Amino acid sequence: MTDVVINKNRRAERAAVNAVRSLLEDQDQIVQEIDGGNDHGEDLYVTFTEQGHRTGDTIAVQVKGGRSFKAKGGFRVPVGDHAQFWLKSNLTVVCVVQDTDTRNLYWANATQQLRERTRGGSGPKSILVREGDRLDAESLTHFIRILKNYIAETAELHRFLTKISGHAFDVTDYLSYFTNEEGEQLIFQQCRGEAHAWLLHSDMDWCPEPISFDALHFGRPDLEEKHGPHGGLFSSLVTVGNVILDHAEGFWLAGCFMASRWYRQLPPIRSGRGEVSASDAD
Repeated sequence: MTDVVINKNRRAERAAVNAVRSLLEDQDQIVQEIDGGNDHGEDLYVTFTEQGHRTGDTIAVQVKGGRSFKAKGGFRVPVGDHAQFWLKSNLTVVCVVQDTDTRNLYWANATQQLRERTRGGSGPKSILVREGDRLDAESLTHFIRILKNYIAETAELHRFLTKISGHAFDVTDYLSYFTNEEGEQLIFQQCRGEAHAWLLHSDMDWCPEPISFDALHFGRPDLEEKHGPHGGLFSSLVTVGNVILDHAEGFWLAGCFMASRWYRQLPPIRSGRGEVSASDAD
């Protein structure tokens, strides 16, 4: 029998996630915990509410706890291999650290730091979380206002994608944009509450194609003879429904499906009076 090695920092990280979740839910914000969050780099999705209604503003949160993140002036959260996703994600990614001695929470906008400090393909190795940016019940309104303003600024992406495709997008849609090596442009669109997503491709005259994760296949035996001999995950041939993609497009699309999974659900809003269904809250 092989002993299972337990991460020594697991207890501190679990306590930190619980603290963030409790703080936000106590103020009637919608919190969705991500399975395997430590593996993907984000632990929570948070949708802001106002007077019992969703505002349409959603962020992803990575939560850290433990003394190892202490640094001069605050804390440092390693970026690791999440840099490109945090940099290009349509969801703003926020890092929250809990001081294990005081139990206080502190936060930083990881997406903003990466976008401002990445030059020539090289960005910061860690996110600075300052001691002055405390997250508690008193500062939560300020925290939400800052992030809502930042999200509004990034809505420029919606305008850009509408301009190039001629397709109207809702401000609450999850959108992602990709340009392949031949200059062809692709847009991934996930509408909130829809079981499927949409793929818009410049080479297909921007005609929206309904797609699902189950229809995404790396390797097609019936097409390999024409498109190449390599099958399985690392096949150069990728299909989603009737659309044929290259390898890079396939991995981009897989990442889009993973990141937008929560958008395909409509969780209830928590309030002091109990749970209110999403349909009732609209």
